[in-house]
Amino acid sequence: LAAAGEASSAPANGPADGAPVRALALSPDGKRLAVAWDHRANLWDLYKLERLQSESSEKEFRCVAWAADGAWAAVGGEDAQLLLWPQAGPAKAVRLSLPAGVTAVVFTPDGSKLFAACRDGKTRVIDVKKAQVVQEIDTHQFGSACLDISPDGTRFYVNDSPRAMFVADY
Repeated sequence: LAAAGEASSAPANGPADGAPVRALALSPDGKRLAVAWDHRANLWDLYKLERLQSESSEKEFRCVAWAADGAWAAVGGEDAQLLLWPQAGPAKAVRLSLPAGVTAVVFTPDGSKLFAACRDGKTRVIDVKKAQVVQEIDTHQFGSACLDISPDGTRFYVNDSPRAMFVADY
């Protein structure tokens, strides 16, 4: 990371080897940035320009999301790992193992649940505080690529191709 107006071709602990950034998300308060690239996920403090946490994976991390209240950040990856970063205090990420690679994550509006779209065609609903899967929903035959939840939290959408969309009430 570099301060405004400064160039940085090789950010500290960033993808200096040319590995592409796969996803990034700014916290709701604009103070932190979660970045997923290659086999690493980093959490940055944008005001101090310092890395707060870093996690590695055997395969690529692919997706990042923040809870609307900023209490949690989530990062999912191809190795079926899901990281939940609590933002209160210096707590380390909680790592959950899922049955298939994670391609998309999104929090419910109240931040209590996290939906994780997976390559096996299922969307897993995770209770964030308990860090456990509470529901599995068959959403696609060929795996899920994109995911979102309605602003009121009553409906979710999963898509994996221009011709296939799964919509369900939650």
